[in-house]
Amino acid sequence: MKMKPVNDLQSQRMKFQISVAFLITIFLARLIPVVTFSFALRLKERRSNLFSPFLLNTAFEWLAMERAIMKDDPNYGKLSWIEPCSEETFSNKMKDGETIPLYPVKVIHLPCLNTIHEFNNVEPRNIQMAQDLREGGKFCVALLASDSDRIASVGTIMRIVDMESQMQEGAIKRIVLKCSVENLVDIQVILNPYTTSKQDSSSKYLKAHVSPRNLESHCPPTEVGECEAIASKIINDYEYIRSQYSTGAQDDLLPYFVNRTQLLNELVPFTVQDILTVEKFWEMAQTWQTLCNTIQKKYEMTFYGDSNEFMIAAANAKGGPLQLPIKVDDLPLKDRLHLQKLESTALENFIKIGLDPCLDFLVLLSLSSFKQRLEFFSKLTTRERQRLLKLK
Repeated sequence: MKMKPVNDLQSQRMKFQISVAFLITIFLARLIPVVTFSFALRLKERRSNLFSPFLLNTAFEWLAMERAIMKDDPNYGKLSWIEPCSEETFSNKMKDGETIPLYPVKVIHLPCLNTIHEFNNVEPRNIQMAQDLREGGKFCVALLASDSDRIASVGTIMRIVDMESQMQEGAIKRIVLKCSVENLVDIQVILNPYTTSKQDSSSKYLKAHVSPRNLESHCPPTEVGECEAIASKIINDYEYIRSQYSTGAQDDLLPYFVNRTQLLNELVPFTVQDILTVEKFWEMAQTWQTLCNTIQKKYEMTFYGDSNEFMIAAANAKGGPLQLPIKVDDLPLKDRLHLQKLESTALENFIKIGLDPCLDFLVLLSLSSFKQRLEFFSKLTTRERQRLLKLK
Protein backbone atom coordinates (compact mmCIF):
# COMPACT_ATOMS: atom_id res chain seq x y z
CA MET A 1 0.00 0.00 0.00
CA LYS A 2 1.33 3.39 -0.99
CA MET A 3 1.78 5.73 1.95
CA LYS A 4 1.16 9.47 1.75
CA PRO A 5 4.23 11.66 2.01
CA VAL A 6 4.89 13.19 5.42
CA ASN A 7 4.52 16.67 3.99
CA ASP A 8 1.00 15.82 2.77
CA LEU A 9 0.00 14.57 6.24
CA GLN A 10 1.35 17.72 7.86
CA SER A 11 -0.50 19.83 5.30
CA GLN A 12 -3.80 18.06 6.00
CA ARG A 13 -3.28 18.34 9.74
CA MET A 14 -2.61 22.06 9.39
CA LYS A 15 -5.77 22.53 7.26
CA PHE A 16 -7.81 20.69 9.88
CA GLN A 17 -6.43 22.87 12.69
CA ILE A 18 -7.16 26.00 10.69
CA SER A 19 -10.73 24.83 10.08
CA VAL A 20 -11.27 24.12 13.76
CA ALA A 21 -9.83 27.51 14.71
CA PHE A 22 -12.12 29.17 12.18
CA LEU A 23 -15.21 27.46 13.62
CA ILE A 24 -14.19 28.42 17.17
CA THR A 25 -13.72 32.02 16.03
CA ILE A 26 -17.24 32.10 14.55
CA PHE A 27 -18.69 30.63 17.76
CA LEU A 28 -16.92 33.17 19.95
CA ALA A 29 -17.95 35.99 17.63
CA ARG A 30 -21.58 35.05 18.29
CA LEU A 31 -21.07 34.57 22.03
CA ILE A 32 -18.87 37.50 22.97
CA PRO A 33 -21.36 40.35 22.25
CA VAL A 34 -23.80 38.77 24.70
CA VAL A 35 -21.47 38.25 27.64
CA THR A 36 -18.41 40.45 27.23
CA PHE A 37 -20.04 43.79 27.98
CA SER A 38 -21.41 42.79 31.36
CA PHE A 39 -18.43 40.62 32.27
CA ALA A 40 -15.82 43.27 31.53
CA LEU A 41 -17.64 46.05 33.34
CA ARG A 42 -18.36 43.75 36.27
CA LEU A 43 -14.69 42.89 36.66
CA LYS A 44 -13.70 46.54 36.37
CA GLU A 45 -16.13 47.59 39.09
CA ARG A 46 -15.37 44.77 41.49
CA ARG A 47 -11.64 45.35 41.28
CA SER A 48 -11.95 49.01 42.13
CA ASN A 49 -14.96 49.16 44.44
CA LEU A 50 -13.74 47.38 47.57
CA PHE A 51 -15.33 48.96 50.65
CA SER A 52 -16.97 51.75 48.69
CA PRO A 53 -19.35 54.09 50.56
CA PHE A 54 -22.19 52.56 48.51
CA LEU A 55 -21.28 48.98 49.32
CA LEU A 56 -24.09 47.05 47.65
CA ASN A 57 -24.71 49.74 45.07
CA THR A 58 -26.56 48.47 41.98
CA ALA A 59 -26.05 51.53 39.75
CA PHE A 60 -24.24 49.54 37.07
CA GLU A 61 -24.70 49.70 33.32
CA TRP A 62 -23.51 46.09 33.11
CA LEU A 63 -26.34 45.04 35.43
CA ALA A 64 -28.95 46.83 33.32
CA MET A 65 -27.60 45.16 30.18
CA GLU A 66 -27.47 41.78 31.89
CA ARG A 67 -31.12 42.05 32.93
CA ALA A 68 -32.13 43.10 29.42
CA ILE A 69 -30.44 40.01 27.98
CA MET A 70 -30.75 37.32 30.64
CA LYS A 71 -34.25 38.25 31.84
CA ASP A 72 -35.41 39.29 28.38
CA ASP A 73 -36.77 42.57 29.75
CA PRO A 74 -36.43 45.34 27.14
CA ASN A 75 -37.18 48.04 29.71
CA TYR A 76 -33.63 47.76 31.07
CA GLY A 77 -32.17 47.75 27.57
CA LYS A 78 -33.97 51.01 26.77
CA LEU A 79 -32.24 52.89 29.58
CA SER A 80 -30.02 55.54 28.04
CA TRP A 81 -26.91 57.23 29.37
CA ILE A 82 -25.29 60.54 28.51
CA GLU A 83 -22.01 60.40 26.61
CA PRO A 84 -19.51 63.23 27.03
CA CYS A 85 -19.50 65.36 23.90
CA SER A 86 -17.38 68.07 22.37
CA GLU A 87 -18.34 71.75 22.28
CA GLU A 88 -19.06 71.58 18.55
CA THR A 89 -22.00 69.22 19.14
CA PHE A 90 -23.67 71.25 21.89
CA SER A 91 -25.78 73.38 19.56
CA ASN A 92 -27.03 70.30 17.69
CA LYS A 93 -28.37 68.68 20.88
CA MET A 94 -29.76 71.71 22.73
CA LYS A 95 -33.48 72.00 22.06
CA ASP A 96 -36.20 73.70 24.07
CA GLY A 97 -35.49 73.71 27.77
CA GLU A 98 -33.07 75.31 30.21
CA THR A 99 -29.51 75.03 31.44
CA ILE A 100 -29.11 74.20 35.15
CA PRO A 101 -26.55 72.59 37.48
CA LEU A 102 -26.33 68.79 37.29
CA TYR A 103 -25.86 66.76 40.49
CA PRO A 104 -24.82 63.13 39.80
CA VAL A 105 -25.62 60.63 42.57
CA LYS A 106 -25.75 56.86 42.98
CA VAL A 107 -29.35 56.72 44.16
CA ILE A 108 -32.72 57.41 42.53
CA HIS A 109 -34.94 60.29 43.67
CA LEU A 110 -38.59 59.78 42.79
CA PRO A 111 -40.91 62.72 41.99
CA CYS A 112 -42.96 62.65 45.20
CA LEU A 113 -44.31 66.15 45.71
CA ASN A 114 -44.84 65.80 49.48
CA THR A 115 -41.29 64.63 50.25
CA ILE A 116 -38.36 66.78 51.35
CA HIS A 117 -35.01 65.45 50.16
CA GLU A 118 -31.81 66.26 52.05
CA PHE A 119 -28.38 66.61 50.44
CA ASN A 120 -25.17 66.76 52.51
CA ASN A 121 -22.60 68.64 50.47
CA VAL A 122 -18.95 68.28 51.44
CA GLU A 123 -17.21 68.17 48.06
CA PRO A 124 -15.94 71.59 46.88
CA ARG A 125 -17.99 71.49 43.67
CA ASN A 126 -21.24 70.73 45.50
CA ILE A 127 -20.58 73.41 48.11
CA GLN A 128 -19.92 75.92 45.33
CA MET A 129 -23.13 74.91 43.54
CA ALA A 130 -25.16 75.40 46.71
CA GLN A 131 -23.60 78.82 47.30
CA ASP A 132 -24.34 79.90 43.74
CA LEU A 133 -27.96 78.74 43.83
CA ARG A 134 -29.00 79.75 47.36
CA GLU A 135 -32.58 79.19 48.57
CA GLY A 136 -35.07 79.03 45.74
CA GLY A 137 -32.48 77.82 43.27
CA LYS A 138 -32.87 74.52 41.45
CA PHE A 139 -30.69 71.75 40.07
CA CYS A 140 -31.07 68.40 38.32
CA VAL A 141 -30.22 65.21 40.22
CA ALA A 142 -29.45 62.15 38.07
CA LEU A 143 -28.04 58.65 38.48
CA LEU A 144 -24.29 58.18 38.00
CA ALA A 145 -23.31 54.70 36.80
CA SER A 146 -20.62 53.25 39.07
CA ASP A 147 -18.93 51.23 36.33
CA SER A 148 -18.97 53.54 33.28
CA ASP A 149 -19.18 56.94 35.05
CA ARG A 150 -21.91 57.90 32.58
CA ILE A 151 -25.04 59.70 33.70
CA ALA A 152 -28.62 58.52 33.14
CA SER A 153 -30.51 60.61 30.62
CA VAL A 154 -33.51 61.04 32.94
CA GLY A 155 -33.25 63.35 35.94
CA THR A 156 -35.33 64.93 38.72
CA ILE A 157 -35.49 68.69 39.26
CA MET A 158 -34.95 69.75 42.88
CA ARG A 159 -35.87 73.16 44.29
CA ILE A 160 -33.92 74.34 47.36
CA VAL A 161 -36.30 75.21 50.22
CA ASP A 162 -33.73 75.49 53.01
CA MET A 163 -29.97 75.44 53.44
CA GLU A 164 -27.63 75.31 56.40
CA SER A 165 -23.90 76.02 56.29
CA GLN A 166 -21.49 74.42 58.74
CA MET A 167 -18.25 76.28 59.37
CA GLN A 168 -14.85 75.04 60.48
CA GLU A 169 -11.87 77.34 61.05
CA GLY A 170 -13.61 80.17 59.25
CA ALA A 171 -14.42 78.17 56.11
CA ILE A 172 -17.57 76.40 54.95
CA LYS A 173 -16.99 72.66 55.33
CA ARG A 174 -20.53 71.45 54.71
CA ILE A 175 -23.80 72.75 53.31
CA VAL A 176 -26.99 70.81 53.99
CA LEU A 177 -29.73 71.39 51.43
CA LYS A 178 -33.39 70.56 51.91
CA CYS A 179 -35.18 70.31 48.58
CA SER A 180 -38.60 69.61 47.12
CA VAL A 181 -39.26 67.91 43.78
CA GLU A 182 -40.53 69.90 40.83
CA ASN A 183 -40.65 67.53 37.86
CA LEU A 184 -38.82 64.98 35.72
CA VAL A 185 -36.62 66.02 32.80
CA ASP A 186 -34.70 64.58 29.88
CA ILE A 187 -31.01 65.51 29.99
CA GLN A 188 -30.12 66.53 26.45
CA VAL A 189 -26.44 67.35 26.88
CA ILE A 190 -23.81 67.90 29.58
CA LEU A 191 -22.14 71.23 28.86
CA ASN A 192 -18.88 70.57 30.71
CA PRO A 193 -18.48 66.76 30.73
CA TYR A 194 -14.79 66.73 31.57
CA THR A 195 -15.43 67.92 35.12
CA THR A 196 -16.85 64.46 35.88
CA SER A 197 -13.32 63.14 36.37
CA LYS A 198 -12.82 61.53 39.78
CA GLN A 199 -9.42 63.16 39.97
CA ASP A 200 -10.96 66.63 39.59
CA SER A 201 -11.34 68.03 43.12
CA SER A 202 -11.99 71.61 42.00
CA SER A 203 -15.13 73.64 42.65
CA LYS A 204 -16.34 73.30 39.05
CA TYR A 205 -19.71 71.60 38.99
CA LEU A 206 -21.56 70.10 36.07
CA LYS A 207 -24.15 71.94 34.02
CA ALA A 208 -26.66 70.36 31.66
CA HIS A 209 -29.34 71.42 29.23
CA VAL A 210 -32.62 69.73 30.16
CA SER A 211 -36.19 69.66 28.91
CA PRO A 212 -39.39 68.57 30.75
CA ARG A 213 -40.55 64.99 30.22
CA ASN A 214 -43.97 64.52 28.69
CA LEU A 215 -45.48 61.88 30.96
CA GLU A 216 -49.03 60.60 31.13
CA SER A 217 -50.53 61.65 34.46
CA HIS A 218 -53.32 59.05 34.25
CA CYS A 219 -54.53 56.13 32.17
CA PRO A 220 -56.14 57.09 28.85
CA PRO A 221 -59.91 56.35 28.72
CA THR A 222 -59.30 53.44 26.34
CA GLU A 223 -56.99 51.74 28.87
CA VAL A 224 -58.81 52.38 32.15
CA GLY A 225 -60.08 48.80 32.45
CA GLU A 226 -56.63 47.32 31.88
CA CYS A 227 -55.00 49.79 34.28
CA GLU A 228 -57.54 48.97 36.99
CA ALA A 229 -56.84 45.25 36.61
CA ILE A 230 -53.08 45.82 36.90
CA ALA A 231 -53.53 48.15 39.87
CA SER A 232 -55.73 45.56 41.58
CA LYS A 233 -53.01 42.93 41.22
CA ILE A 234 -50.39 45.36 42.59
CA ILE A 235 -52.50 46.09 45.67
CA ASN A 236 -53.23 42.40 46.21
CA ASP A 237 -49.52 41.49 46.07
CA TYR A 238 -48.56 44.51 48.17
CA GLU A 239 -51.02 43.64 50.95
CA TYR A 240 -49.67 40.09 51.13
CA ILE A 241 -46.08 41.37 51.30
CA ARG A 242 -47.05 43.96 53.89
CA SER A 243 -48.70 41.31 56.06
CA GLN A 244 -45.65 39.03 55.86
CA TYR A 245 -43.29 41.74 57.07
CA SER A 246 -45.67 43.20 59.65
CA THR A 247 -46.52 39.88 61.36
CA GLY A 248 -42.89 38.98 61.96
CA ALA A 249 -42.84 36.15 59.44
CA GLN A 250 -39.84 37.78 57.77
CA ASP A 251 -38.04 39.28 60.78
CA ASP A 252 -34.80 37.59 59.76
CA LEU A 253 -34.77 39.70 56.57
CA LEU A 254 -34.74 43.00 58.48
CA PRO A 255 -31.79 44.85 60.03
CA TYR A 256 -31.63 44.51 63.81
CA PHE A 257 -32.52 48.18 64.33
CA VAL A 258 -35.83 47.92 62.39
CA ASN A 259 -38.82 46.47 64.23
CA ARG A 260 -42.18 45.44 62.83
CA THR A 261 -43.98 48.54 64.11
CA GLN A 262 -41.53 50.85 62.40
CA LEU A 263 -41.77 48.96 59.13
CA LEU A 264 -45.56 48.85 59.25
CA ASN A 265 -45.60 52.62 59.69
CA GLU A 266 -43.51 52.92 56.53
CA LEU A 267 -45.48 50.35 54.50
CA VAL A 268 -48.68 52.37 54.54
CA PRO A 269 -51.78 50.89 52.87
CA PHE A 270 -52.89 51.97 49.39
CA THR A 271 -56.02 51.38 47.33
CA VAL A 272 -56.54 50.68 43.64
CA GLN A 273 -57.92 54.16 43.09
CA ASP A 274 -54.92 55.64 44.92
CA ILE A 275 -52.34 54.36 42.48
CA LEU A 276 -54.40 55.30 39.45
CA THR A 277 -53.45 58.90 40.24
CA VAL A 278 -49.91 59.98 39.42
CA GLU A 279 -49.23 61.53 42.85
CA LYS A 280 -50.24 58.42 44.79
CA PHE A 281 -48.48 56.14 42.34
CA TRP A 282 -45.14 57.83 43.04
CA GLU A 283 -45.88 57.73 46.77
CA MET A 284 -46.37 53.97 46.57
CA ALA A 285 -43.23 53.60 44.45
CA GLN A 286 -41.28 55.51 47.10
CA THR A 287 -42.73 53.28 49.82
CA TRP A 288 -41.55 50.27 47.84
CA GLN A 289 -38.13 51.84 47.45
CA THR A 290 -37.98 52.26 51.24
CA LEU A 291 -38.53 48.51 51.65
CA CYS A 292 -35.78 47.82 49.10
CA ASN A 293 -33.36 50.13 50.92
CA THR A 294 -34.18 48.46 54.25
CA ILE A 295 -33.46 44.96 52.96
CA GLN A 296 -30.32 46.24 51.25
CA LYS A 297 -29.09 47.54 54.61
CA LYS A 298 -29.56 44.07 56.11
CA TYR A 299 -27.25 42.56 53.47
CA GLU A 300 -24.72 45.36 53.99
CA MET A 301 -24.63 44.76 57.74
CA THR A 302 -24.17 41.02 57.21
CA PHE A 303 -21.21 41.72 54.96
CA TYR A 304 -19.66 44.19 57.42
CA GLY A 305 -19.95 41.62 60.21
CA ASP A 306 -18.33 38.88 58.11
CA SER A 307 -15.57 41.15 56.80
CA ASN A 308 -14.72 42.63 60.21
CA GLU A 309 -14.50 39.15 61.71
CA PHE A 310 -12.19 38.03 58.92
CA MET A 311 -10.01 41.15 59.13
CA ILE A 312 -9.46 40.69 62.86
CA ALA A 313 -8.52 37.04 62.33
CA ALA A 314 -6.17 37.98 59.46
CA ALA A 315 -4.52 40.73 61.51
CA ASN A 316 -4.03 38.37 64.47
CA ALA A 317 -2.47 35.79 62.18
CA LYS A 318 0.28 38.27 61.31
CA GLY A 319 1.45 38.17 64.91
CA GLY A 320 2.46 41.01 67.19
CA PRO A 321 0.16 43.58 68.84
CA LEU A 322 -3.21 44.17 67.19
CA GLN A 323 -3.34 47.71 65.77
CA LEU A 324 -6.75 49.30 65.46
CA PRO A 325 -8.32 50.32 63.20
CA ILE A 326 -7.30 47.50 60.89
CA LYS A 327 -6.53 48.84 57.42
CA VAL A 328 -7.26 46.71 54.37
CA ASP A 329 -4.03 47.86 52.69
CA ASP A 330 -2.00 46.44 55.58
CA LEU A 331 -3.32 42.90 55.00
CA PRO A 332 -1.56 40.35 52.76
CA LEU A 333 -2.72 40.17 49.14
CA LYS A 334 -4.51 36.83 49.62
CA ASP A 335 -6.55 38.31 52.46
CA ARG A 336 -7.44 41.41 50.45
CA LEU A 337 -8.59 39.17 47.60
CA HIS A 338 -10.70 37.15 50.04
CA LEU A 339 -12.35 40.35 51.27
CA GLN A 340 -13.08 41.32 47.70
CA LYS A 341 -14.66 37.92 47.17
CA LEU A 342 -16.84 38.45 50.24
CA GLU A 343 -18.04 41.75 48.83
CA SER A 344 -18.75 40.28 45.39
CA THR A 345 -20.71 37.44 46.97
CA ALA A 346 -22.72 39.86 49.13
CA LEU A 347 -23.58 41.95 46.08
CA GLU A 348 -24.58 38.89 44.05
CA ASN A 349 -26.77 37.57 46.88
CA PHE A 350 -28.51 40.91 47.22
CA ILE A 351 -29.09 41.24 43.47
CA LYS A 352 -30.63 37.75 43.37
CA ILE A 353 -33.50 38.63 45.71
CA GLY A 354 -34.80 41.26 43.26
CA LEU A 355 -35.26 44.23 45.60
CA ASP A 356 -33.12 46.72 43.70
CA PRO A 357 -33.60 50.30 45.00
CA CYS A 358 -31.80 51.78 42.02
CA LEU A 359 -32.14 50.45 38.45
CA ASP A 360 -35.76 49.29 38.89
CA PHE A 361 -36.73 52.83 39.80
CA LEU A 362 -34.68 54.32 36.99
CA VAL A 363 -36.85 52.22 34.66
CA LEU A 364 -39.98 53.68 36.29
CA LEU A 365 -38.66 57.21 35.70
CA SER A 366 -37.85 56.38 32.09
CA LEU A 367 -41.27 54.98 31.12
CA SER A 368 -43.60 57.64 29.72
CA SER A 369 -46.85 55.64 29.58
CA PHE A 370 -48.91 55.36 32.77
CA LYS A 371 -49.92 51.81 31.87
CA GLN A 372 -46.28 50.85 31.25
CA ARG A 373 -45.32 52.13 34.69
CA LEU A 374 -48.12 50.10 36.30
CA GLU A 375 -47.10 46.97 34.38
CA PHE A 376 -43.46 47.27 35.38
CA PHE A 377 -44.29 48.04 39.01
CA SER A 378 -46.54 44.97 39.05
CA LYS A 379 -43.54 42.85 38.04
CA LEU A 380 -41.67 44.11 41.10
CA THR A 381 -44.41 43.34 43.61
CA THR A 382 -45.22 39.96 42.02
CA ARG A 383 -41.56 38.97 42.14
CA GLU A 384 -41.30 39.77 45.85
CA ARG A 385 -44.53 37.93 46.67
CA GLN A 386 -43.26 34.83 44.85
CA ARG A 387 -39.95 35.06 46.71
CA LEU A 388 -41.68 35.25 50.09
CA LEU A 389 -43.91 32.30 49.22
CA LYS A 390 -40.84 30.18 48.48
CA LEU A 391 -39.41 31.02 51.91
CA LYS A 392 -42.37 29.45 53.72
